[in-house]
Amino acid sequence: MGIKLKMTLWYTLLALLTAGLMGGLLLFAAQRSAFEYYSDTLNAASVLAQSQLEYESGNLEIDDDLGDIPDVHIALYTSGGTLIYGRTRVELAFEQDTVRRVASGGLEWYVLDTLLTFDSRSSVWMRCMKAADSEAAAYALVLRAALILLPLMIGLTALGGFLIARGAFRPVERMAETAEAILSGGDLGRRIGLHGGKDELTRLSRTLDGMLERLDESFRRERQFTSDAAHELRTPLNAIRLLCQEALDETDAGRREALIAEIMERTDGLSRLVAQLLALSRMDAGRVPVEIQEVDASRLMLEVARELEPVAEDAEIALEAQVEPEIRLVADPSLLTRLAVNLLGNAIRYGRPGGHAWLTLTAEAGGVCLTVRDDGVGMTREEQDRMWDRFWRADSSRHSEGTGLGLAIARWIIDRHGAQVQVESTPGEGTEIRVIFSRK
Repeated sequence: MGIKLKMTLWYTLLALLTAGLMGGLLLFAAQRSAFEYYSDTLNAASVLAQSQLEYESGNLEIDDDLGDIPDVHIALYTSGGTLIYGRTRVELAFEQDTVRRVASGGLEWYVLDTLLTFDSRSSVWMRCMKAADSEAAAYALVLRAALILLPLMIGLTALGGFLIARGAFRPVERMAETAEAILSGGDLGRRIGLHGGKDELTRLSRTLDGMLERLDESFRRERQFTSDAAHELRTPLNAIRLLCQEALDETDAGRREALIAEIMERTDGLSRLVAQLLALSRMDAGRVPVEIQEVDASRLMLEVARELEPVAEDAEIALEAQVEPEIRLVADPSLLTRLAVNLLGNAIRYGRPGGHAWLTLTAEAGGVCLTVRDDGVGMTREEQDRMWDRFWRADSSRHSEGTGLGLAIARWIIDRHGAQVQVESTPGEGTEIRVIFSRK
């Protein structure tokens, strides 16, 4: 049984219960109203009848108009119960000033008894009686109204419940249709597309659309990453294969050793690429442990500068480290070191022979600024927009031995630490990258 049908049945059941309750209340109200009507009528008739009785010198005189009281029958009895006036008899024990309902002669009657005392020895029971025929008419009117209104109310409630359920679950149906379309066709570009509403299901659909957008983007990046990785791996593998073939065919021992040395160099580069690919894969999967702690950032940056100084000398780059002392930062020390190595290594790799590279760490208001600057080839605005992409390298640096993954890893580290990055670069003049960490 579907949820819409369950909700419709539930609404109908509530309507039936409500209708039953309302019917009972209407019946009770009708009974109460009828009783009050008969009671008021009989009491008024009793007062009127008493005004038409006179007792003089031991004789009871009855006015002829006593029998003309509308719709009320009057009967007079002695104190012993003998009928002395009236044609209508209702067999019932006398009870003073109490309106009672009783069945007699196949009819329902309302009865009011009043004891009339004329002197110490003479008393008469006056019984006022009214048939309950108008009560039946009132009940019939209530019953007719209930038979018309209550089924109409139940029908409208059931219809309203169905329409409300259908409207409420329309977003769910669209969600299911979108999920089925994605499942059958594998098209993550499909969206639920509910807009304008402020209810919970509309908010949920927008959240799911956002999740699908992120999944689609993630899969696109994954496919692009796989394609780029395959391309980047294919080139060095083909080169190594050609070098191996050349070394096998080479008869000169010196030339063969040179080829083997080049193969080893290419293999080392391939190993670095595979290591960075593995690191990025772990980062994307959230499997890189991040141990945030308070670290001596000044000491770490000086160690990075000393580590890369030989690399800078080989590239004929003058490396300068300008690090303020005793700067402490809340970060992962290994990732912070890797960030500095990647940025500074990138500056050395793409610098000009005879140029400079600077590593600067300064304390600023509310944060710590790590700056890496070079006077190398620089980048255009379009190149700056793509510099964090995986496997991307500027055209002017295609000769470089870099893998194109260093800046992508650096960007992940920056984002993981909640830092801000600013890039300024001018073609032919150099590049400056500023990473600003919060002290908190």
